[in-house]
Amino acid sequence: MKTATIARWTVHLLALLPLLELTIKVVTQQIGPDPAEAIVRDLGFWALLCLWCCLAMTPLRHLTGQPHWIAMRRPLGLWAFAYGSLHLAAFVIIWAGVDTSIVLDEVKERPYILLGVGAWLTMLPLAATSTRKARAVLGSRWSQLHRLVYLAALLGLIHLLLIAKLDYVKFLAFSIALIFLFFLRFINRQRRQIAI
Repeated sequence: MKTATIARWTVHLLALLPLLELTIKVVTQQIGPDPAEAIVRDLGFWALLCLWCCLAMTPLRHLTGQPHWIAMRRPLGLWAFAYGSLHLAAFVIIWAGVDTSIVLDEVKERPYILLGVGAWLTMLPLAATSTRKARAVLGSRWSQLHRLVYLAALLGLIHLLLIAKLDYVKFLAFSIALIFLFFLRFINRQRRQIAI
């Protein structure tokens, strides 16, 4: 089996584990005193983590010289979208009980919800065009479109900041990681320009 195939399957299996753990907690009623909030927050955390890992694949390829990192980029991006979709669905179905008035009231009181929805909408075309066929059809426009991943990351980060409630540990960790990833990409771009 090729290294790239193993890498992809490894990502799928590892990314599935948090969802299985959360499901077990819900079924065994070990989710905590506020299940709705715990489920929504947990799914949101894993959406961000998968997205950050996706952003890390290209810098890792440049740092290590190993191409197999790129094979993990697509599954990580799809899992980020999947967890983001579940995060949004959990908010609407579990938190708000599919009650439009509750959703609208929450949006009015907590504008950061719109930032989260914005991040999800930004990832939607990326997930829809993640196939090789879509890349071939779009050509050079594919790379331009997929730069939206940076916007999704920034919207997700601001969303996280606004829900922190004085506990900024996760926000700081994600912020530092994102700045570092941007720095690595900037350094690599500078090196390529010098090489030219």
